[in-house]
Amino acid sequence: MIGGKYSLYGALVGFLTGIIFIIMSIFRYDVAATNLREVVSVGVFFGIPFSVIIGYVVGWIFGKFFN
Repeated sequence: MIGGKYSLYGALVGFLTGIIFIIMSIFRYDVAATNLREVVSVGVFFGIPFSVIIGYVVGWIFGKFFN
């Protein structure tokens, strides 16, 4: 596996963080400026992938330094 188990753990933490941010944004979006479908779709298509990538890279770096 590319990156090892720390990268996998980091990606999992990033995924969970993305889900948490989507839930937070559902409760805090501006009703006058956007709708719920746009908020959730941006979170799913941009928020979660970027969170997973950042978590993967942080896990990879952690594995390089502490392995």
